[in-house]
Amino acid sequence: MNCEIYQELFHYVAFPVFATSENGRVLYKNLACEKYLPEIYRSTSIKNKIYPEFPQESKPVRILCSSSYAGALAMMDGERIVFLCFSRLQRTDGTAVAEKILSVFGSDFSDLLVGLRRATALKKCNAVGAYSVDEDLLSLVQTDLTFWQHEKYLLLSVLNPIFHRLHESFETIGYEFSSNVERNFLEYLPVQLSIDNFLFLLGKLIFLVMKYSGTCQVKMILFSELSYSRHCLRLETMTNLKAVPQMQGSRALLLEELMPECASEIRLLDRIGLMNDSDFSIHIDALGTLAVTYYFPYREPDWHCVQSMDGFALPIWGNIENMINGIVAKIKDKDAFC
Repeated sequence: MNCEIYQELFHYVAFPVFATSENGRVLYKNLACEKYLPEIYRSTSIKNKIYPEFPQESKPVRILCSSSYAGALAMMDGERIVFLCFSRLQRTDGTAVAEKILSVFGSDFSDLLVGLRRATALKKCNAVGAYSVDEDLLSLVQTDLTFWQHEKYLLLSVLNPIFHRLHESFETIGYEFSSNVERNFLEYLPVQLSIDNFLFLLGKLIFLVMKYSGTCQVKMILFSELSYSRHCLRLETMTNLKAVPQMQGSRALLLEELMPECASEIRLLDRIGLMNDSDFSIHIDALGTLAVTYYFPYREPDWHCVQSMDGFALPIWGNIENMINGIVAKIKDKDAFC
């Protein structure tokens, strides 16, 4: 494909994309690449910036850079190589996710784009239409995260630091976050999460509420639905959005419509099954309250998936701190405004 097609497909997406010749010379870079990968210079060779070696086939690679976007899926497109730095690949299981993409779609770049063309170009014509959002705010959903894997966490010990830091940090740029754990919250109900998938989607949902907030006031409520034996996290704000688009099909389609900046990655992850456990609802009531509710997956108690944070509190806290610090640093960029 030529660079004009790359521009049509990727110029406005939320993650960096760049393309090179077979000898590593940069032929194209999108807006996110300009912002987040300044070390990638147009018309120069980047062979020495790819680890472990410059790809000769489609495969996951690392980019030697100071950005949080170090993970990329390199796809062969004839004599060109396209590097897709999906935000989901920046998490600790990013290599496995990239390999899953290759196993589902194959190694041909054109096969990957089948069914994704509309999503990648959606930003040019947002059906919701009435809102514009500063691109720096989008940093909320594309921050690198290093996290413990295959461990068991107490849900409040994961969410409380996020609640606290959102309230503490975003009030300086005009957003007011408040949090509440309702009295019916039952700590003993077991949940089992893919931490990486959950935090990826949570970032998207927080961005959605911030994007469509008419007051810049966001409530975060954690409660239990006893009839379903499950935990719920609700994000609420007043909005001028009149109605949620009515979409036929998966919930991913609704997110694509509301967040076209993130549409291509959401659709891709949905296609490879990483959003299968993502149960959420989006509703606007008669008073103009936008409520986005995430339903945590419930597991039978014999899974033993809730335990004390003893021995895990410090490393988990530190990595959530790093995640939130990265969010704040990018949103407070000198050219950011909200």
